Amino acid sequence: MFDDDDQQQKQKTSFEDGLRKVLKSAKVNETITSKDLVSKYGVPSDAASLINSFTKLSDSSIKIDWVSGLNPKMMLVNGVSDAIFKDGNINIVPLKNGTIQISGNGIGIKYQGKVYNNLIINNNSATIPNVKGMSWKIGF
Repeated sequence: MFDDDDQQQKQKTSFEDGLRKVLKSAKVNETITSKDLVSKYGVPSDAASLINSFTKLSDSSIKIDWVSGLNPKMMLVNGVSDAIFKDGNINIVPLKNGTIQISGNGIGIKYQGKVYNNLIINNNSATIPNVKGMSWKIGF
């Protein structure tokens, strides 16, 4: 049995682990639904619920289709966060220490009036490489 900290740590890494698992095991041009993300790849349901589907374009690239901006959960995320969600491509590059770098027009962070699409993801934290000293909580 996990205590709360162990369960939170498991959830913190499961989105990244799930994404890595999808990129490793899904076929190129395979479309994966949010239901598949949860049941087959272990992505937390709260995170997967923001995604309609995505298609694996290559071993390091996906095309993502977000749920409608009118979806209550998406409205909440858009209202309380600096995240920008747009149907589009996301490129994923594994880095050292389990972090990943994402880029592309599928997701970004709005900071001081500019949208940044080149992000470093480490557990439940996103940073913009050329913005020092700032990080954003991601995930649920």
